[in-house]
Amino acid sequence: MLHSTASGYMELPESPIGYFNPRFCSFEGLYNPDVRVQFYGMFRRCSSIDNVCTQLSHQLISTMNQVGLHSYNGRPFFDHSLTSFAYINKAAPIAIFYGTPDFPPPFFFDHETKIGGFVCETDEVPQRWVRTCNRFDLILVPSRFCKQAFERSGVTTPIGITPHGLEPEYRPLPGRTRRDPYVFFNTVNSHVPARKGLEELLRCFVRAFPDRSDVQLRIRLKRSDIVDEILADYDLCPQIWVEEIDDSSTADFAAIYSNVHCTVHPSKGEGFGLIPFQSIACETPVIAPQSTGMADFLREDNAMLLRTKGFTNEANVYYKCGSYAVIDEDHLVELMQYAESNWEAECEKVKRIAPAFREKYKWNKVLHKTVTLIKDLAALNDPAERTKLIRQRVHDLTPVD
Repeated sequence: MLHSTASGYMELPESPIGYFNPRFCSFEGLYNPDVRVQFYGMFRRCSSIDNVCTQLSHQLISTMNQVGLHSYNGRPFFDHSLTSFAYINKAAPIAIFYGTPDFPPPFFFDHETKIGGFVCETDEVPQRWVRTCNRFDLILVPSRFCKQAFERSGVTTPIGITPHGLEPEYRPLPGRTRRDPYVFFNTVNSHVPARKGLEELLRCFVRAFPDRSDVQLRIRLKRSDIVDEILADYDLCPQIWVEEIDDSSTADFAAIYSNVHCTVHPSKGEGFGLIPFQSIACETPVIAPQSTGMADFLREDNAMLLRTKGFTNEANVYYKCGSYAVIDEDHLVELMQYAESNWEAECEKVKRIAPAFREKYKWNKVLHKTVTLIKDLAALNDPAERTKLIRQRVHDLTPVD
């Protein structure tokens, strides 16, 4: 648990599984009776859910007073500037919970107005999630795909779409040129190598470029038994480079995109799809399927669209439900060969659209309507009036292309 001490807070131990384990959540912290909007989120890291929580918190704090932040996956906050808002008020009238529907503690539902920020990677979510989501007043998801999956599964709570955004660091660095070796890049979390298409990527890369020393595949990942098992067949392939994920700064991670030639992301299911999204902003060509959450932003004018071949019910996701896409491996081989031969043309293609793409997906823009709604809810004292306002405004939270 997270213990209050004279010197501050102790860190929570790491979860023994890849995805954060609810057994390792803590909901104890410094009490502040003035908090009106209580945000329970993940703030200890700098990627994925943690980053969304951090960015949403900054927008909330800049817009309204009386916001409290609680990092249930441990301290310290990765963004130290948020530490001064680290309070918890379990009686605050409005509560926001970001994570998965498995995580909210029982007391959370004592808050008058409850907002949940969730994501899924398959076309269906488990019924235990549905039951939990239907106890909220508003659910926020990052894509149309997620909204459809939750609704198809039986969630009746109003669902709004709040896309992910881009930090200003996601832009190209100067001096990019075609040079050897040509480098394909992807990054994979250890707990979802099957969903991310790691095996398909390795197989197709070796098929596409046999004995080509001037072409490399660079994979950034966190090692695990399952990842090591997949990589074992490729240990002797000098074209495949593997490096460990660390808690790099946003600027350091963004710089990777400017030091590779093409991001290849054959993911079978994404709630949103940050890797191809960030690559486009950095003007690095992308190979990825226009499916699941990625369909909201991938287009023929900003990516090389990878075909899929139907869906499989063998979805290996942490919530054990639903199906995801099957990658067309022949097409992936074809696209990688095309990308290597047509790099300059693909660079020009993504370069043309990237400035508008970066502008559209600035965090303050993608979060504006959501933060405005939360601010307006906080101004109301009657929970019934808040419920009415949510139902009036939830459709405004669907982005227009």
